[in-house]
Amino acid sequence: MRLPLLALARPLGTWQIAIAAAFGCAGMIFLNTAWAAAMQQLIPEQVRSRVDSYDWLISLVVMPAGFAAVGPLAAWAGTASTLVGAALVLAVPCALVVLVPGIRAVRRTADGVIVDRMAPQES
Repeated sequence: MRLPLLALARPLGTWQIAIAAAFGCAGMIFLNTAWAAAMQQLIPEQVRSRVDSYDWLISLVVMPAGFAAVGPLAAWAGTASTLVGAALVLAVPCALVVLVPGIRAVRRTADGVIVDRMAPQES
């Protein structure tokens, strides 16, 4: 969702913001689908609900804190700077996650199953 933030920071025309939002949302839909599929195939069934609940807990706890902080931050730094900063806050962790070896080890087999190359193989 970085594209719409950057489009609003410029500010661009309405149609350009709409296109940025469409691409941003399409990317989010794709990544959420990939995340859900990977979770279902890589997290053991007996702990999957716990892992999913922690994922949602962290997501839902952080959002109100961000909403509370962004108003005063925008008043202090300006709207455009805040939007660019928010885009960076979203982009940097997403870019850094590829440095985690366990993330890079996830592969899809020829039959479409997502596997973790680093996990012990069942015989």
